[in-house]
Amino acid sequence: MKGKNYKIVSLYSFFPFQENLILDLKNKLLEIENENDLSGLLIFASEGINGTICAEKNVIDFVINLLNKYAGNRNLNIKVNFSKEKVFKKLKIKIKKEIVTMGVPEINPAENNGTYIDSADWNKLIKNQNTIVIDTRNHYEVSLGTFQNSINPNTRNFSEFPKWVSIQDQERKEYRKGIQCHFCIDQFSDDDRKRFEERQKQIDRLKVENHKIHKD
Repeated sequence: MKGKNYKIVSLYSFFPFQENLILDLKNKLLEIENENDLSGLLIFASEGINGTICAEKNVIDFVINLLNKYAGNRNLNIKVNFSKEKVFKKLKIKIKKEIVTMGVPEINPAENNGTYIDSADWNKLIKNQNTIVIDTRNHYEVSLGTFQNSINPNTRNFSEFPKWVSIQDQERKEYRKGIQCHFCIDQFSDDDRKRFEERQKQIDRLKVENHKIHKD
């Protein structure tokens, strides 16, 4: 007998997500879980969705189509893997205030998007002598390796990043010069950081980008 082949999909998308639609989607997904071998972890917030789901291909494809409808066919930034084993015990759906906790309610993830650059352009960017690279990953990830001359803010979680930005803005004015950029292992978390920095720009504070570029 042929074993199951599980499709694992990681995804995130920032978009205005109304509470009634959040609850409606949650109920539909739980119904799918009851009738199919769907598992994973999804986080819903008024700013969008994020998570990872696991099931057989036909179930995953159905769920992705459903998520696309609720996201208004916005880019779900999907990454796909496969496994012979089920990687989650069940489906968990969490409803939070933010997908990534920054503690800055003024952030609007649906606005102020920067310009994305590919890996080749990123490599050119960090070779520029006017580029300041900030590594916003956690201590363990930084210890495994990072870009040469990158700055480690030593933040333990995302909510510490706004304070670090404000301190650097006050004490290290050279951060305002040239090109500033930052990187992290999680694309969605840095998108939220980008929103914070766009807000800071409006009040003439430090601007940092996740594989995005902003010139003073």
